[in-house]
Amino acid sequence: MKFLIFFILSTHFLGFSLYAKKIVTSAQVKQRIKNIDAKSKKAPQDFLDLAKNYLLIKDYESAIKNARLGNDPQSVDGLELIAKISHEKQDHLEEVRALEIIKTMGKQPPGFFVRLGEAYAEINKTEEVIKNFRQAISEAPKYEKAYEALYQFYLGKKNTYDARLILLEIIEKFGEKSKWLNEMCKIEIKEKYFDSAKNICQSALVKSPDVAENHVNLALAFKYTEAEDQARKILYSAAKQFKKSEQTQREAGLLSQNAKNYELSESHFGQCGIINPKAGDCFLELAKAQFQLKKYDQSLQSFLNACPYVKEAELEMRRHAYNLDKLGQPKLYKKYMDQTEKCQSLWFSEAKKTQK
Repeated sequence: MKFLIFFILSTHFLGFSLYAKKIVTSAQVKQRIKNIDAKSKKAPQDFLDLAKNYLLIKDYESAIKNARLGNDPQSVDGLELIAKISHEKQDHLEEVRALEIIKTMGKQPPGFFVRLGEAYAEINKTEEVIKNFRQAISEAPKYEKAYEALYQFYLGKKNTYDARLILLEIIEKFGEKSKWLNEMCKIEIKEKYFDSAKNICQSALVKSPDVAENHVNLALAFKYTEAEDQARKILYSAAKQFKKSEQTQREAGLLSQNAKNYELSESHFGQCGIINPKAGDCFLELAKAQFQLKKYDQSLQSFLNACPYVKEAELEMRRHAYNLDKLGQPKLYKKYMDQTEKCQSLWFSEAKKTQK
């Protein structure tokens, strides 16, 4: 059965893209290959054309073989094609080799160094990644993609300290764009710069009022700078506005719990569980709130809902069972204790699934 291929020619490795888009079938590609193969004598360009067509049908071995034959004598076009094929077949070491040779063949635009940095990232050469991203920035200080690539690289390495420094650099160079303010707001909270987070998150919220996380992070900034009343005001308002935001409902529930407003806490954690039926932490806190409200049967069910996803759920269930015993509720104590084995079984069963 014939299928369609979306044919894209791109000079991506030079840091810009010129696209020639054409819909072709696999049969047409194979016919092209047959026509080129029929030539008694092939020029380097013929081999490169073969490589491009083999790449379209994802025959990477034939593609790389012909690209190498076409790259004699060595040329930028041949090396670019080798790099592209190597990238698609996930042979990133070969991709780096091809790009490094291209680098010696003349001045390259900033996008080239971003691409080279990304290739080095695939083979975990951190110093080379940073060096090439910084080279792109040096070549073009206003090339925003290079800063973003470096920022994303640091995030991927869980290096929020350097990611924050890059964000400060980005905002200084490109102004307070909503995208970067949103990121800065998140980083400030993560790095516990709560005082500066109040200003940054406020600015982010003004620029992007529809981003629930901005409301949550602004509330957290106030919460951790001893202004919990202001935090509650922001978060409760956000919880009404963003009823489908798991993070907003969770944080609103925690603030309600801290204020011993268990009715409101039950509402927010219950909504969190509706949004994400696997949000074990929300179900665990919901169970605690319901227990405080003396909704013991509902609390037990919420504990069981938490069991597959939170290992501590069984211990919490036992602790609450002992509290029932102290309250002179032997039947409820037994009911809770009878379910602890089931809770443990649910956790182990889910843990096995996630390991597969």
